[in-house]
Amino acid sequence: MHKVYNLDWYSSASKNVALSQIVVVFSLSTKEALLAVKAIRASTRHLIGLMQKKERTTARALEYFKTTRQIVLYYEDVVRNHTVRASVPGLSTYATRNVLLKP
Repeated sequence: MHKVYNLDWYSSASKNVALSQIVVVFSLSTKEALLAVKAIRASTRHLIGLMQKKERTTARALEYFKTTRQIVLYYEDVVRNHTVRASVPGLSTYATRNVLLKP
């Protein structure tokens, strides 16, 4: 991106493209310089500990998810078919509402 190609300066579109490329190169160079000055040092022990903790949490969440009883209900079926609403325990106690969609 640091090379300048044969630019056609006769149209405003090419000027905008060239200017945007220059701005991108400048902003990337500025960010590289800032990162070089403020080098962030991370402790590998800390990162490994965090990764192991996240792995344990994910495994535990998957175990909880496997033991949870699940049922899939589609909204259209529940609204249109009254037998589905009656067959699901606890759902028949809720009052049904007419849903109005605004354009």
